[in-house]
Amino acid sequence: MYQKEAKISLYTFAIASITFLIAKILDMELLELLVKPIIIPSIFFYYLLTKKVNLNFLFSFIFLMFFIGDMMIMVFSSSFMSIILIPFMTAYVILIKFSLEDINFKIKNKNTFLYSIILFGFLSLILYYILDLPVDKVITNNALFFVYGLLLISLVTISTYIYLNNSNFNTLNLLLMAISMLVSDLLYCINEFIFSSSIIDGLNLIAQFISYFLMIEYFNSRVFQNSKLLFKKI
Repeated sequence: MYQKEAKISLYTFAIASITFLIAKILDMELLELLVKPIIIPSIFFYYLLTKKVNLNFLFSFIFLMFFIGDMMIMVFSSSFMSIILIPFMTAYVILIKFSLEDINFKIKNKNTFLYSIILFGFLSLILYYILDLPVDKVITNNALFFVYGLLLISLVTISTYIYLNNSNFNTLNLLLMAISMLVSDLLYCINEFIFSSSIIDGLNLIAQFISYFLMIEYFNSRVFQNSKLLFKKI
């Protein structure tokens, strides 16, 4: 029964996401307002029906933060960016906390650390160019954007290190989730501050919605992977 309900939740999430994407492209604001609040609750309900262990309240709090952030984007203008970013930053901090718990400091490949440092430097360079944009919104919220970008870069770097050091389905989900979040935020910045395009905005939303699904896949596979390791120790 739960499997059937889980599929319904996932289909609802997919349909709501596609509908919102179409509404965004066609500039149908009323439809956007009706559909957007369905997206995160439906994927969260999917998590409730597919979770392997008892409800993790800290993981659930991530969905609450993303939901609040998404609703604030719809209700407030971008001039309230300093407030809008806070829920997303909170969610990234929690995800970093989970990813740090998965780190195996015993390096299997000597180049893993080097690759991770190079990636961190490259992403930091991109962040520098974004912060250096002559845009009022960026200049006004420069410090906040710096912290936000640093959190996202850290999540991607940690995820990359974990995957390169121990490649499996769980670490792949973590890496793909982090990359999807990075791509989504980069496309949002491009669309908001550099070049506005419905295609870029659409790709941003697709990456964002995919990241929600991958986040659940990561957490469920993480629980499964950790239980396997515990069983081996016993």
